[in-house]
Amino acid sequence: MPAFALALLLVACAVASGQDTFESPVYGSHFGTDYCLQCPSGSYVTTLIIRAAAWLDAISIGCSDGSVLGPVGGPGGYVERQSCSSGYTRLKLGHRTYMSSVEPFCNGRSQGAMGGRAETVEDFSCPAGSKLVGLKGRAKALVMSMQAVCAPLNKSRAATT
Repeated sequence: MPAFALALLLVACAVASGQDTFESPVYGSHFGTDYCLQCPSGSYVTTLIIRAAAWLDAISIGCSDGSVLGPVGGPGGYVERQSCSSGYTRLKLGHRTYMSSVEPFCNGRSQGAMGGRAETVEDFSCPAGSKLVGLKGRAKALVMSMQAVCAPLNKSRAATT
């Protein structure tokens, strides 16, 4: 990706994430290059697509408006996909040195962990009335770190469910 396009992507994420969002702590490593996968305004994450083996090699998200963002990371691992048309409100994020697994929850129920075995699992829930709208962090050939981004469910988001 050209440097100019990457700079625009990071500015867009910074602007969007500053508006009524709630972010998890950053889990994983500080290595790699910044990434931001954030659904367009008025939409939320309905699909998580990963490539993984022992580590989380790559991640993409699908949004309620039909857009797909990513992947970020590398080409290794095998593909796993989970979907939740009503949107995600909770994730368990597994890591060792780098990100190793993602366990999404749909309507309060686990869809099962995707990826490798984690030494540490962080359980993150969006505040009441919010949904997952994006992921950001750092990536190289692997997803090095991850931070969940939630936003409140407002009238424009409710119209897309």
